[in-house]
Amino acid sequence: MNCASLPKYDIFISGADKHICQLQNLMPSLKGCGTVHLVSSFLSPENIEKLQGLYDVIHEPALSDDGYMNFKLFNLYEINRFISQPWFIKIDADVQLRNDWLTYVDGAI
Repeated sequence: MNCASLPKYDIFISGADKHICQLQNLMPSLKGCGTVHLVSSFLSPENIEKLQGLYDVIHEPALSDDGYMNFKLFNLYEINRFISQPWFIKIDADVQLRNDWLTYVDGAI
């Protein structure tokens, strides 16, 4: 996808170790479309290393010892700071995006 003519978005993507192949396939298509934020509550250091270069910012919340609660608290506290911005996109690792997905999103905004 050519993102040059579109606004630069804050794109958040999250996944767990079981999603590493999906993340590796999806994340290259996000580069150049804005700042790619990787949210890592359930990714091992080895898998974070595999994704090096595919994200611009990594968020490693440590709000709870419970992994699921940690992710929920991150969504409540941190994502809410970004969600009010006009160029915020949240993507899960298990989605499949069409080639024109960002054009569609941009048109909807």
